[in-house]
Order: sequence, then C-alpha cells, then structure tokens
Amino acid sequence: MFMQVKVPESDRGALRFLWWQGGDMSKEPSEFQMTSHPFGAISSPFCANFALNKTAQIFSDGYDGYVVDAVKNNFYVDDCLVSFPTCDQAMSFVRQISELLCRGGFKLKKWVTNSEEVRTISPDVCKEESLIEMSTSYNTTRRTLGIEWDFKRDVFEFYFNAPERPLTRRGILSIISSLFDPLGLIAPVCLTAKVLLQKLCKSQLGWDQPLNEQYMSAWLNWVNFMRQIGHVTVARGIKQRIDGPDARVESYLFSDASEIGYGAVAHARVSYSKENPTVFCYTASLG
Repeated sequence: MFMQVKVPESDRGALRFLWWQGGDMSKEPSEFQMTSHPFGAISSPFCANFALNKTAQIFSDGYDGYVVDAVKNNFYVDDCLVSFPTCDQAMSFVRQISELLCRGGFKLKKWVTNSEEVRTISPDVCKEESLIEMSTSYNTTRRTLGIEWDFKRDVFEFYFNAPERPLTRRGILSIISSLFDPLGLIAPVCLTAKVLLQKLCKSQLGWDQPLNEQYMSAWLNWVNFMRQIGHVTVARGIKQRIDGPDARVESYLFSDASEIGYGAVAHARVSYSKENPTVFCYTASLG
C-alpha cells in the first residue's frame, strides 16, 4: 500500500539513502531518493491513509455512501473490515470499493468472507487479471488486527506463542506489549501479567536484572496458562444471535476499578417469549 503513494519531489531529499555497489564501502557511494513512501518510515502510514481518504473524496460520485464511508472509517492501514446483513449488499460493496479505489491506484486483493456466495464473485475492474482474489484455501483461518478469524466457522480464535525473551522486566514488558486484543475478549487473563509487571516496577528491579524465584514462578505459570488459550473460540457475529420477531435486546455495562487495575465490560441480554434468555459479552477493556 505504501509503495502506491508517491512522495512529492520537493520532499524526496528527506528519504535519501546511500548505496555501495557490491557492498564495497571503500568506493564512492551512489545516492538515491525514495519516490514512494517506504515501509518503516514513521510518516508512511499517515500519508497512505491521507491518500486513501483523498481518493474516496475525489471519486465519490457514482458510488453508494456506505462504500465511501467504509474507505474513510473501516481501513486499518491496508486492512478493510466490514460486515453486511445480506450477500447482495456485500457483493455490491466488493465491486464498488474495488472500482473506486482502483481509480486512485489502490488495487484491493485477498478478500476473505464467511459467505460461499460472495466468494464466487470476481469483478473485472482495473482490467487486471485476478484483481479480486477470494480466498479458497483449505486453511480457513486468517489474521487481522492481531486476531485469528476462522471464516468457515465464523469465530475468533486466540493463539499465544511467547517469543524468546530474557526473564527480566524488559523481556516481560516486550511480551505483554505484543498482545493485541482490540475487543478486550481476553483482557482478564492479560491483566494478570500487567499486575505482575506493576509489582516488578514497584520492587525497583532493574530492567535487565533476572527475576527472583517468586516472580519467575508467577510469570511461567501465566505463560503456561496462556498457551491453553488456543482452545478458546468466540463467535464473531452478533446479529444472528439477536434475530427474531420477538427478540428483546438489553445492553448492560459494568465498570470497576481498584489500586491494581480497572475494567469495563458490555454485555447483551437477548430474551424471547418462548426461550430462555442468552447473555454474551461483545466488548471489554481492562488495564
């Protein structure tokens, strides 16, 4: 995505780099400048997002409002996450947003959907073969925003593989920071590790000092517990759980705080005239 966004000529000097042919640094280097925004530059995500929104603004005529809104509000860098009540609307969206963004030089690929019907479409936009690639892989799990989504079963899955890090305060902070759970679905178990990090900070343990036996035992117990989290799945869809002519939906929000942490959670309670009510969590935040 970044490489599709050009750098103005007046700014290319800020992205200048030197190149020694053959790696021989005894020779005079060649000087180059980036003409597109590179991966790793702090400015690249902002510039790419600006270009994406500008494309939607310039070419919005002739496209449904929800398509333009999706470009502005549903992209996370180069991932677009959307959901629709019907397959017809989803297929219309795929065609429209592909055509719209192609006009700005952004070619959307690698679509993933939980609908077999939507997976069959392949609109010919941008005159490029296989522009729309619907995943038909036997592997039905895809990762987005740090969450594994099994689109065949339409459930979220969680996997934790602790990277090799020293058993120090710095190493623990690195592992905790690598956890990304935007919906807060595993926040309660993550809080345990954050509390341990709090204790390490209060103990004034150096960043690279080894943990003592007590802290090491607590940390390893948490890591072993997190390795079992792969057995947890959470249904992604909400609408199908609240459908029905006699469905009554109530939202309940709870929050609390203490010296070691805080938490907020939102639950939905769905009741029917002839069935027992069901309750499920749809978002949470703990820290």
